[in-house]
Amino acid sequence: NSTEDWRWPPKQKAMPPLGPAAPVASLPSLQAPTVTLLHHVTGHGPGLADPTFFGGYGEVGYVLTGESRGYKNGIFGVVKPDRPVGGGGWGALQATLRYDYLNMNDRDIVGGTQNAVIAALVWTPIESLRFNINYAHLELTDAAILAGGRRDYGIDVVGWRAELDF
Repeated sequence: NSTEDWRWPPKQKAMPPLGPAAPVASLPSLQAPTVTLLHHVTGHGPGLADPTFFGGYGEVGYVLTGESRGYKNGIFGVVKPDRPVGGGGWGALQATLRYDYLNMNDRDIVGGTQNAVIAALVWTPIESLRFNINYAHLELTDAAILAGGRRDYGIDVVGWRAELDF
């Protein structure tokens, strides 16, 4: 069982810092959900418990062009540009900073832990189109996947994606 929905994009169920008034244009958006995953293992020996893993993140975001991020029924919405491309403007620009934590160790399972800091810029030229560029620094400890024979290491990643929302 999971306490969070892991579909992408995630339905972010987070309490805003000031209740329903959080997504006002002059305020940053804040969210910090967590997840606990209880994994049922079939066929393991008697007396062995099912493993439990934990993870979560904290994120702060700010729309640099002044738009707000919607919030309804516990779910953050997308940024809708006030001045989209083709409508006299160049869209919306949002910056986010995020810290992630994931612990895949429990009892006899050593899957490792991950700490990550992620920075992103999101350009929304029109309501249904977004372009994201991300930089992440990850630190892995006791990693299940080795890097050069090491179980503890750091990774720097740059990625981008385009999203079409329909």
